[in-house]
Amino acid sequence: METLQFFYSPGACSLALHVALEQSGLAFEPVCKRIAQGEHLDPAYRQIHPQARVPALWVGGESLTELPALLVYVAQRAPAARLLPDEPLAQARVLGLLAWLSSTLHIAFAHLWRGERFATEPEVWKHLEQVARAQLPGLFEELDARLPPQGWVGGAQPGIGDFAVLPFARWALRLGVPIGPRLQALLAAAAELPAVQRALAREGLESLTPAPL
Repeated sequence: METLQFFYSPGACSLALHVALEQSGLAFEPVCKRIAQGEHLDPAYRQIHPQARVPALWVGGESLTELPALLVYVAQRAPAARLLPDEPLAQARVLGLLAWLSSTLHIAFAHLWRGERFATEPEVWKHLEQVARAQLPGLFEELDARLPPQGWVGGAQPGIGDFAVLPFARWALRLGVPIGPRLQALLAAAAELPAVQRALAREGLESLTPAPL
């Protein structure tokens, strides 16, 4: 089976896929594209991801993008790792969380940091940033309510639902956005996983719980 080529930027949403790959046991080749240094804008990378974003996977001569799809792909490629529950209701809960993170929470952060994606006027960017800052505390309250009272999102063991939450939680903590007790417990449990520790080390990140900027 071919090795997966995995494109990421340290601390970006690609951290979720990084952890999933480490947990899966699949062979993969990590390729760092530091967004802060503009490495993702390289024309060669645009052949892999036309929007010059992360994460991306290169699989057998084909490019795969979009974090929720990539997480499910990895889970299905490594069924023995049980990254996605088989039971339909539990699976639907995980997939619902992935959809909400992608369509709602991630968009709020994009409004905060990437206003140019949504408007051409700098004044509109400022407005989007203000709206996002006002929304984030409530969105993290909603995220906490979506998490189980205890344990992992998918049931008995960690999986892609848990890993998908990690980068967004780190961003919230850096911004000083409060996070609830369920998310705090999830971060504490995830920090003990060797897969999380390996991904953080490769990305040069000290912790899942960084201090506010």
